[in-house]
Amino acid sequence: MTRVVGYQLTTASCCGAVFKAPRFASISFFASEIWTDGYLKDSLMPNDHGLRRCQCGEFLLESGLVKLDRADAKDARIPERVSSAELPLAIALARTAEIKLAARLDYWHYLNHPYRAEYRAHRNDEEAATQAAWEAANPDQRTEAERLNRFVNRMPMYKPSNDRPITFPVFAPTTQQKENMAAIIELFGTTGRTHWSLLYFPEILRELGRFDEANEALSKLDPKEAPMFHLVSANLIQKRQTAPVRYQP
Repeated sequence: MTRVVGYQLTTASCCGAVFKAPRFASISFFASEIWTDGYLKDSLMPNDHGLRRCQCGEFLLESGLVKLDRADAKDARIPERVSSAELPLAIALARTAEIKLAARLDYWHYLNHPYRAEYRAHRNDEEAATQAAWEAANPDQRTEAERLNRFVNRMPMYKPSNDRPITFPVFAPTTQQKENMAAIIELFGTTGRTHWSLLYFPEILRELGRFDEANEALSKLDPKEAPMFHLVSANLIQKRQTAPVRYQP
C-alpha cells in the first residue's frame, strides 16, 4: 500500500513558485498492465517522466525543483501534470534537453496507446477462441444427479494459462512515432547515461526495427537490473518483432 507522511516543500527556479511533494512511508508498485516501453496501466505511482507545468506557464521537471527547509505546506500545491494534448507544446517550448526528453518520452507512451487498445482487443479475441475450443473438447458429461449436487463432480472449468504461446497484431509505427523515437535517441546522446536511456534505448531501437543495434544496446544492460524486461526484450529481438508488448499476456 502507498502511504504518505507529510510533504517536502520545493520551489521553481523560473518564478519562485512554491510546491509540495509527498513523502512516502510505503509505496505500492501495483499496475494492472506493465509494458515493454515502460508504460504502466492503473499504476498507484506516477506513470510519467516527471514533466510538470509551473503556475507561470513554464514546463519543468520535478527533479529540478529546489528543496526548501520550511515545513508549512498548507498553501502549497502539488505541481500540475502535463496533459497529453500539451505534450507537443512542451516539446516545442522545453528550455533544456532534459525537459524535452521527458516530454518526448511521455509522448512516446501516448502515441503507443492506440496500439495498446488494438493489442488488448486481439488478446481478448484470441483468449475467447482458446476458451471456446477448450470447452468444445471438454464437454459437460455429468449426469442430472451430478449436476444437482454442486459439491461433487463439478464440471471442468477453463483456466487461462500464461504458459502457452500468444500472438499479437502487427505494429506499424506512424511517421510521427518514428520521428519522435528518432528524436529521443538523439536526446539520449546529449543528456548522459541515465536510467531511461539504458532501459528505453534497446526498446526504441527494437520498435524502429533496428534489431542488431537493439541487441547490442540490450547487452549493455545488466540483466539483474530489469530481469523481466531483459528476458522479454531479448526474445522479441530474436523473433524480429517491433511491437510494444504487455508482460502479462
